[in-house]
Amino acid sequence: MEKEKTDYQQTNPYVLEHVNWINTIRAGKLIEQASETAVANMAAIMGRESAYTGAETTWDGMTAAQLDYTPKDLNLGKMDMSTFVVPVPGKPVDKK
Repeated sequence: MEKEKTDYQQTNPYVLEHVNWINTIRAGKLIEQASETAVANMAAIMGRESAYTGAETTWDGMTAAQLDYTPKDLNLGKMDMSTFVVPVPGKPVDKK
């Protein structure tokens, strides 16, 4: 990033991000952010589960968990919301 600041007379990080992006495309380099995104997403899921259950979560525990928050019917329109439980931080989830 320091090289771009000097070469392009820029200090705005948002502009420098685009400069870096365009330069990597022109150079034929790959920018791989999928693994960073996956780790960040898992950290967010772990934080949510820990907050909702009040229990400690671990990476291994979460990858082995059978969590599935996908609605049974993915069609848009009216949906029966009575089966969903609103989570309350620090309280175990009561299944209906």
